[in-house]
Amino acid sequence: MAGADLGRTAAVLAAAAKHAGFDLLLAGNESTDGRGGVLPAMVAEHLGLPHLGSVSSLGIAPGSVSGQRRVEKGTMAVSASLPAVVSVTEHVAEARFPNFKGIITAKRKPVTVISVGELGLDPAFAGLGRSRVVSTQARPARQAGTKIVDEGDAGAQLADFLTANRLL
Repeated sequence: MAGADLGRTAAVLAAAAKHAGFDLLLAGNESTDGRGGVLPAMVAEHLGLPHLGSVSSLGIAPGSVSGQRRVEKGTMAVSASLPAVVSVTEHVAEARFPNFKGIITAKRKPVTVISVGELGLDPAFAGLGRSRVVSTQARPARQAGTKIVDEGDAGAQLADFLTANRLL
């Protein structure tokens, strides 16, 4: 999978999920490397399943999953029937770290390695990313902003600035 873009990664993960069987796919909201934040939604699309994204609280019941998503003016209740794909934010739960016994037990568990060919995909498909960077350029330097010095009229200056820039 070296060099695979998000589209290829999502296709392979969806094939692996189908191969393993599942009721609920649980993912983080975004990775620390690519920070795309779209991979869980792409996997759900490949699988033809509902996706509950950016969930900050989660409840699982027989046949369904529900949660709360933080939005600009509060929270939004979301739910879907199972199977489904859910991506969670860092607010969903307190991080729990394994104890020594858990670490030793995990080391003894077998790890099954499945090739892309065993998933029914062409092995060349997984390693070749579709996205190609053809050029890059440096971001232009930031220009200094407007400085407002309070001489008793800073409020009026700020209101004028916001109005002039259509921010009010």
